[in-house]
Amino acid sequence: MANTFKRRTQKNIGTTLVLVGNYTVPASTQGILIGLTLCNKSSGAIQANVMFANSTSNTAIFANIPIPYGSSVVPVGGDQKVVMQVGDGIRVCSNASNSLDAHMSFLEIV
Repeated sequence: MANTFKRRTQKNIGTTLVLVGNYTVPASTQGILIGLTLCNKSSGAIQANVMFANSTSNTAIFANIPIPYGSSVVPVGGDQKVVMQVGDGIRVCSNASNSLDAHMSFLEIV
């Protein structure tokens, strides 16, 4: 099995859930989300939501994470990992337009 570290980013996230980096785990592959950083780039405090997405639903991993002005949070990292299978992805949104950037690090196992 080949293991490859990868990353995806998403800029200007607003109030609609978006798939970070438009990434879903490809066929014949498994993924392990090892890091997710969310950066508030608005002019005030915001709240962010992180969802685990598969082909049938979105399930909350974190809801209404407060992110102060000019700050970042790392909701996934350190001891926490998220196992992903074919078709799974991570969706993020904010409570303010164009207020959030996201950086996702993961390991693909083929």
